[in-house]
Amino acid sequence: PYIACFFFTTCPGSCPRQSSQMQLLHNKFKDKPIRFVSITVDPEIDTQEKLAEYAKSYGADPSRWFFLYAPIEY
Repeated sequence: PYIACFFFTTCPGSCPRQSSQMQLLHNKFKDKPIRFVSITVDPEIDTQEKLAEYAKSYGADPSRWFFLYAPIEY
């Protein structure tokens, strides 16, 4: 199973709270085969490097919690 959310790293509102909730689930189910996916809605700002920093700030295990982006056309 996957748990997914949409966010952007410069979001001042609900995104940090949402990412914190993802972090809680990520830690709670660390021994379960659950994957987490956070998909940016601002790929022009949220580069791979920016997403890697953001993921690190939430202690994301890169084998279980993925931070994705794609060109806005997708």
